[in-house]
Amino acid sequence: MKICKYFWLVALILMLSVQVSFASDSKPFAIGGAGSGGGYYVLGGVIGNILTNNGIQARVQTTGGGRQNAVLVDKGEIDFGFTNNIEVNEEYEKSKNKNIRAIAPAFPGYHHFVVRSDQPIKTVRDIDGKIFGLTARGSTHDIAGRQVFELLNIKPQRIVNADRSDSGNMIRDGLIAGYFMTSGIPISSILELETNSELRFLPFSDEDYKVLKSKAPWLTEAVIPAGSYKGIKKDIKTFGSWNIIIGRKDIPAETVYNILKVIYANEKDIKATYRSADLTKEAINAVAVPLHPGAVKFYREQGVKIADRLIPDEMK
Repeated sequence: MKICKYFWLVALILMLSVQVSFASDSKPFAIGGAGSGGGYYVLGGVIGNILTNNGIQARVQTTGGGRQNAVLVDKGEIDFGFTNNIEVNEEYEKSKNKNIRAIAPAFPGYHHFVVRSDQPIKTVRDIDGKIFGLTARGSTHDIAGRQVFELLNIKPQRIVNADRSDSGNMIRDGLIAGYFMTSGIPISSILELETNSELRFLPFSDEDYKVLKSKAPWLTEAVIPAGSYKGIKKDIKTFGSWNIIIGRKDIPAETVYNILKVIYANEKDIKATYRSADLTKEAINAVAVPLHPGAVKFYREQGVKIADRLIPDEMK
């Protein structure tokens, strides 16, 4: 049913999208998404269709997620991809190629630490000594969750890596105390889990804020608002990091500029398909890697002041 709904939305967008047509490319651009049905894949699908409808051939492909997308873009094996600041910063810093360039903000990710409400766990630090899930190994969730545990010196008895569905089943069955995910609000798998499980969302303390802000500047203070989920009666203090669109630095600047023109001309339709999407232009200054020259040109024309650290070497 969800798949049918998604394709109907894409079909509607193809009929209603704003036309900013350009000459067709002979080979479609490859956009790295993630697993089918996930936020990256849905966003990549709708953007790919909008671009194609405007003469810029593009298609989304399934990948292992944000970390793999950063690696594939850096190696030149895909043209564009979705990733999280945490992952792309890590890949860029160790890369010899330095082939990754930021294109656009996609949506802010919010850290969700979730446990069954009957567990004696009230804060993130109470996870120490417990069996806890971080969903799929190597995923954005796994990397970000382990990072928080390391920085706050939290040592779970055991970390369990499984997909979202299996992780939810293990929470219901009491095999794990809870799990961690980072994404836009709301996360559909958590909404689904709430239909037959009472959940508690774990906050960070003021002291946690101080520690993480000093050790992990790529993380930003965030709040999961009351009412976002059935189990949240008051705002939950958490952290977040932006999910962004990246691309190869050797893609012509004019092509990237034209792609951004199409994306922002159809911003409302993109958000209608994935409501967590947030293409706020000023948020481009929150990305962790240098911008593509075509992106610098586009955002400057939109009146956005670009931070010096984001100007790529090829423009200096």
